Amino acid sequence: MSTPHVSCLYRFHHKLTQSAGAQRSWYKNRVGPGFFAFIFLTASYAGSATQGYVPGSLTVSKAAVAADVVETVTVMMGVDEGPAAYRATGFLHSFSPTAPSDDLVVPLKPRMFRLNAVFDNEAWTCYARVKQLGAKMQLVVSDSYGYDNWPGYNQYKSAWETTIADLVAQADSLGFADIEWDMWNEPNYSQFWRASTQQFYDAWEIGYLKLRSFKPNAVIVGPSSTGSIQYVKDFLLFAKAHNVLPDVVSFHVIWDNERNIPSYASDLRAFMARNGINIQKISINEYDSFDGSDPNTTSAPNPGRHVRLLANLERAGVDSAAKSSWSDCCTLDNVAPNNSKTPLWWAYKAYADITGRLVQVGSSPSIDGIAGHDSSTRTARVILGRHGGAAGDIGVSITALDQVSYLAGEGKVHVVAEKITRFTSGSTLPQRVIDTDYAISNNQITVILPGFASTEAFVLTLSSPAVSNDLIPPAISSVEASVLTPSSAVITWTTNEASDSQVEYGTTTSYGQITSLSSALVSAHNISLSGLSAQTPYNYRVRSKDFAGNSAVSSNYTFTTGARQQTVRDNIPPEASITYPSDGAKVTRNSTLTINAQAADNIAVSRVEFYVNGDLECTDTAAEDANVYKCNWSVPKRIGVTYRLRAAAYDASNNSSSSTVISVTSK
Repeated sequence: MSTPHVSCLYRFHHKLTQSAGAQRSWYKNRVGPGFFAFIFLTASYAGSATQGYVPGSLTVSKAAVAADVVETVTVMMGVDEGPAAYRATGFLHSFSPTAPSDDLVVPLKPRMFRLNAVFDNEAWTCYARVKQLGAKMQLVVSDSYGYDNWPGYNQYKSAWETTIADLVAQADSLGFADIEWDMWNEPNYSQFWRASTQQFYDAWEIGYLKLRSFKPNAVIVGPSSTGSIQYVKDFLLFAKAHNVLPDVVSFHVIWDNERNIPSYASDLRAFMARNGINIQKISINEYDSFDGSDPNTTSAPNPGRHVRLLANLERAGVDSAAKSSWSDCCTLDNVAPNNSKTPLWWAYKAYADITGRLVQVGSSPSIDGIAGHDSSTRTARVILGRHGGAAGDIGVSITALDQVSYLAGEGKVHVVAEKITRFTSGSTLPQRVIDTDYAISNNQITVILPGFASTEAFVLTLSSPAVSNDLIPPAISSVEASVLTPSSAVITWTTNEASDSQVEYGTTTSYGQITSLSSALVSAHNISLSGLSAQTPYNYRVRSKDFAGNSAVSSNYTFTTGARQQTVRDNIPPEASITYPSDGAKVTRNSTLTINAQAADNIAVSRVEFYVNGDLECTDTAAEDANVYKCNWSVPKRIGVTYRLRAAAYDASNNSSSSTVISVTSK
């Protein structure tokens, strides 16, 4: 189900469904499975019987836990699955030009945002930020048409075509390109389509041809249905027969078993191949929310199940996907509420930290995962998600290490494992539980994750171990400040060996501020600074320490934050005219007269007020068709009385204009 962001969430659904009760009824009647748990990995273990964690962490020996392993997962470094592209990181609404802040959004590497142009004009106001992030934007066209005041099948065509024409005009006037046009949200759900399936096909064809008439090369997305893959197949057969196939085939997976997603995708691809339908891209542009906001999935944040979901979206080979959430505002769908980090934020962050090439991860009864290695950073990472099963030790076998020889040193691999729980949020960081070397045996290592519970996560990082007599600090290079905004910056640098990350910064060379230590040992470093002052020069230097404890500090660098964006106020008022009744008309006394007014604005009309003899009679906030707003006026009983009627249209900036006053006389 598509819902908008910000404080508009309730307003939007009230507009779409007439009542919050209808929304709650919809919300309650969807069903789905239980919950999942997950685990993040990036390392492996095959040490001696006495090997355990380094001082300062738990000490667990291989011999002590090997007999208690309840499940085993295999990470196959020799089976390449393509470049890391973060296909599953996308968000439905819940985004603004400024919130959440860049230091929370940039590290997640979002690939797609699914937005609309209704309340707060989110698609238009967020477009520049979406593109700065390197993401794509899907625009939900039907949200602009609306779902509530259905004019009847025979009346919708002109209004539907007008909606598309208006959206194209707005996009062109703003110079926005590279939009994916998602034509209709959930046409097989009665809350969003009230006519027959065949009538939706007709509406699709009308809208498709209208959009193509303006933009022959537009990327069109559909049908964005929910629940039934058969519905998608039937739609594609219709679209092929009428030569109106989408460029991206889309559907929603809500309250379903995430392990079904790869089979849905493969079944759909096989169906298209059998029927001569050549669509390469699949978008699951709405998927489950395991952030605790949806009692049908989980009542508390469940990073475990969410990572398992991400793994299955990757396994399905989707082009893009978007997380859903229907009870939050400007929070990346409850991933970063109040500009803070949640367990799911750490899940997405661990996913984004996988760089280079993906490799295959074999599933266990309760675990799925994603893994990758990067020769440029000389690291490897694995993320695993768990659903169900008794808490216990999990074995992770990482094989074909000869394919990633840069991870080995003196026959060992260094492993760091950090645990994420449902309580890992705010200033609480993932808990480090493993930080040691593991001996390679038969070209593989096995990491034992102790007491891995269904709602927890582990993040493992593999790198080459430090040489015992290493006295040489890391060599720092390529220091750069980028993604500069009025209040934030991203500092990047590289080191010639895996090391931790920290930045000192301030308005003088005394600095005065320092970031929290990022303890992950990496070669490519990325630290976000936030809370900066606009248009201000800053000094900074970076710090890195390797596994052997050798520290390096860079020389001083500078950057200047950007100017604070000035909001350009919309000063253009809407236009309004009364189209019924006509000036001088005779109206029946003691009856109800429906006054019609047509209103239009360069962005959007927010309301139309109707006045009789200067007194406000009623207000309409939702146009029916052809931008017509209505007021039902009870004509008084007296005969022969002349009344003056006027309509006033307002936009979101409170610009307004009034129609010409007309007169009617009771009879």
